[in-house]
Formats: sequence, structure tokens, C-alpha cells
Amino acid sequence: VLCLDMAGIVEAVGANVDNVRPGDEVYGLVGGVGGHQGTLAEYILTSAALVAPKPRSLSMHASAALPLITITAWEGMIDRANVSEGQTVLVHAGAGGVGHVAVQLAKARGAQVFATVSPDKQHIVDNFYPEGSEIAEQFNPSSIAPGFSTTGDGATWYKYDPAAAKAALAAAGFPNGVDVTLSYRNVVRVYLPQVSQVAQDLQA
Repeated sequence: VLCLDMAGIVEAVGANVDNVRPGDEVYGLVGGVGGHQGTLAEYILTSAALVAPKPRSLSMHASAALPLITITAWEGMIDRANVSEGQTVLVHAGAGGVGHVAVQLAKARGAQVFATVSPDKQHIVDNFYPEGSEIAEQFNPSSIAPGFSTTGDGATWYKYDPAAAKAALAAAGFPNGVDVTLSYRNVVRVYLPQVSQVAQDLQA
């Protein structure tokens, strides 16, 4: 069974479980890794340590979408970068799953946040980001020059304009550019499922 995240109502608990009770609404990242069955099922069995009370202000659907992307964004913004008030944060793919949570976490910590999104995500910026938010279309060159994006009606090429990128930086208060430190961890996450096993499960 595939998938990791879930939200649901507790049906029953073990004898030594005291943090949740039958009838509680919970959510969490509880399956699909480490040899455990995933969450694309009507019922799942999991450790009580892997669930938490579902946010009351969110629906089941919204809560089920949060665990993995929130843990990922939290590890980057809080555990590793320790973003704090007064800092400037740039989030690439700010309209994506991890990206939009990273933006909110950084804002909640008091940082000034900039985010880039692809031009075809303009509607997300318009509908969900604060009034006045704009896409930084010319912020960074694409790794595949001159820039490629797929839209519903085929392929669209976006020209990279270095002058426009420098102007965008200057308008944001960085006329001399920004010093960026990139960190890399060569860590194999052994708890992820094996691709061959996933393929067998899908075919079954």
C-alpha cells in the first residue's frame, strides 16, 4: 500500500496507549516507509507516537496533505537554518508543496521572505499570497537555457534576462547581489521504498 500521510478518526487503541482515544481526529506521517504499509486504505494500523491531534481549523483533506511537506520545510527552515526575525529568506518554488509551507514558516519566524515560482503558477500567487505579491520571473537563470516550462497547451520558452534579474535584486534592496551559501549532505535515506518494489506493488 502506497502513500505516507493521513488524517482520520481513531477507531481503537492498544492497551498502553494514552495520548489518543477512540473518536479523536488525528493526522500524521505514519506509513509507506521502513517496511510499513502505506495510508491509501480505509483503515491503517500505526504507532500512536506517529500521530497528533488534527488542527481544528483544517479539514481532513487539508490535514492529510500537511505532514510530509511540513516536516521537510520545518527541517530546512527551523532545524537547520534556524530562521529568525530580521533575516532575509529566499524560497525557490514558493508555490509548491514544500515551498508554500516554507514561506509561511519563515514569515511566522519574522523573516522577510522572497519566493520564486514559475510563470504558469501566477494564479496561485494571485489567489493565496498576500496582496501585492509578484512572481520573480527574471530572478535566476534556468539550468536549461533559455528556460523551459510546460503549460497546458504545450511547451513555452522563457527568455532569461540578466539585466532584469539584477534590476529585481536592486529593487529588493540588494544592488550588489546576494551572497548565498549552499549546503549538501551526501546521505542515503534508506527508509525510502525501493523503486523495484514500488513497481511490483503498482503492477499487482
